[in-house]
Amino acid sequence: MPGVSVQRLIGPALIGSMLVGGYFLIQRSEPATAKNPPGWDELSPCSELTSIDSTKSLSLNRDFSTRLVDRSSSGKPERTVGTWSLINAERHVYRIDMPETVGVYVVVSPADAEGCIFAAGGDIGHVNLSLSWFSVNPADYLDRPQMPRSARQFLWGCAMRAV
Repeated sequence: MPGVSVQRLIGPALIGSMLVGGYFLIQRSEPATAKNPPGWDELSPCSELTSIDSTKSLSLNRDFSTRLVDRSSSGKPERTVGTWSLINAERHVYRIDMPETVGVYVVVSPADAEGCIFAAGGDIGHVNLSLSWFSVNPADYLDRPQMPRSARQFLWGCAMRAV
């Protein structure tokens, strides 16, 4: 009765292959975890920045976009959008493209520092601090942009002591 034993095997084999196929179909349909773009892991802690005189703020976003808000004039703040890109991962060099302006920066962020510097110039030995950007606490800086720097620092210190 070889025909009977083959029939007994076809049913379980068919059910097993359907289960395996269903499993792989479900695995493929699950969304893959989004991988961060090149350079974002380094930039994310310093994605909110201020100019040395605190009149401009620069936001770097995960989608390679940037937003510059210039409060240096007495009128309404000027807003500009652009893009960022990683130029050299080994040297931590990035490029910011804004309308009419292109800047090359190196990220300076010592392991034990709370912030970072987006140093203008692209070479750690030759940077221009007046054109560089300095990381800020977004909650402190963005919620109170018109507040003098010393007041923002005072409030940040109070918030840190309360934690």
